[in-house]
This record gives sequence, C-alpha cells and structure tokens, in this order.
Amino acid sequence: MAYINNQWLEGRPLRNRKHSPIPVTITPKPVIDSWDRQHGVKASFLIERPAGDYQFLLFTEQDLELLGSAVSSATASTREKLALAALGEATDGELVEFLGKLLQRRRKKKA
Repeated sequence: MAYINNQWLEGRPLRNRKHSPIPVTITPKPVIDSWDRQHGVKASFLIERPAGDYQFLLFTEQDLELLGSAVSSATASTREKLALAALGEATDGELVEFLGKLLQRRRKKKA
C-alpha cells in the first residue's frame, strides 16, 4: 500500500494538515499507447484509491533515473529483486560491462 495526496497542493512540498495522504494501490501497466511512445514514456503505473477512482503516473527515462536515490534506501532483499529485474534480461556482454562499472565505482568510494 502506498499513499498519495487527495488533491494538488501548492506552496512548500510539505504535508498540509488540511490534506492528508490517503491509501492507494499501485499496479504497473505496460506502455502500449501511441501517446506514451510519442512522449517518451518508459514506465506506467495505475494508482487507485479504495473508492475506485484512479490516476496514472507516467515515467520518462529521466524520471526513472531519479528512482536510484529511492532504491538505495530499500532493504537488501528489495534491492536484490530490483537488480534481478533490471539485469535479468541483459546479455552476458552487458552484464560484464555493468559489473566492470560497478567495481570501478566501488574502488573510487574506498579510495
């Protein structure tokens, strides 16, 4: 279960006492619409409230790059699932290239 504000908020991006987050369910949806492709949508999520009304959250490539900071705060189990999903279809060459970049990054952090 996730949460979303029940209306658009203005001003500071802090939770306003008058408008509390409400529970929602999030379901991934395939990007198949021509509008999505024309606008560079790479991922789509259906967000539904218990009353049945819904919104879509659409991500471009740039939006998806922002998810890295959120992933780093996830548990090890969740990070493993995400890594497997991201790299499960990679070719051997792509996987070796990724591991090389990862090892370089880790070496730089240790230095």
